[in-house]
Amino acid sequence: MKQILALMLIGGLMAATGWAVTVPQPPDVNAISAMVTRPAKPGNAAEFYLKAEGLISEQMAKYTDTDGKYLDEDAEVYQLVMQGLEHRVCVFPYATEMKLPPYDQRTPLMLLYGNAIRTFRKNGDMALEERDFAEAQKWYEKGVNLGLHIWYDPGITIVQDLITMAILQQGVEGLCDLAVTRGDAVRAAACARFLADTTRYLEQISPFLKKTLARPPQGMTASYKELAEWFPVLDHLPIQVEILLYTAEIRTALPEDEEVQAISNKVIAMGKKHTDVRIQKLAQWAEDVTQADMERFLKKHFPK
Repeated sequence: MKQILALMLIGGLMAATGWAVTVPQPPDVNAISAMVTRPAKPGNAAEFYLKAEGLISEQMAKYTDTDGKYLDEDAEVYQLVMQGLEHRVCVFPYATEMKLPPYDQRTPLMLLYGNAIRTFRKNGDMALEERDFAEAQKWYEKGVNLGLHIWYDPGITIVQDLITMAILQQGVEGLCDLAVTRGDAVRAAACARFLADTTRYLEQISPFLKKTLARPPQGMTASYKELAEWFPVLDHLPIQVEILLYTAEIRTALPEDEEVQAISNKVIAMGKKHTDVRIQKLAQWAEDVTQADMERFLKKHFPK
């Protein structure tokens, strides 16, 4: 509820002040979570997922263009994912820390979760075609729960957001098809709203990263000024992470620009007072990183 109220506040402020910037706002994942049966077994699902990530990474070199789209349901990777899905909590060990430089922050391996959700969706669709509604719901809910595991994990990167949304889209599309087939208009409408909000969020992310926070920074922009002004009320942590990353980049790229330095210092000061220690750590890094180090990081992670 707190996040929903914060997003409503941001939307109202943007409308009232005539913002030029569109800040991506994630869909209400809690609404979808309430529609599925969540696993209850104690333990950490991430322990199983990390083992599966390791195994599937070893197999990547063997894939052809048509291999690897689904999980082999007789393989250990599949069994590990299914074991992970039995557990309520998922916390990847790297998610609670902010690795520095932040460009090296680890994220879940999309290859594994993409293959898993396609497998679950395929099984659910086959069951739906056969009008085995209970079996279809079981597989679609597995897909949604996989996405919820990664969403509720404490990671705060945009990459993890994108992985989550890709998984949830597939699972919720299945639930929507099932609801339509059953004639459940209320459930179908709820799924459709989530899918529309997810599509909007994903469509906003790319221009936000490529235009609003265009790299490499060329100079002060009105967009960055607005983001700096409203940084404290941008409740979604991955967005704040991206703004702080850009802050470090622009202040090192334009060390003689007084306006850039003043505004970037303001953002860093707010970041250092943040309630999340990872944001505090990132803000301190943004303040301390040198121009030479930043040039090296950007060359490695954003090659031309």
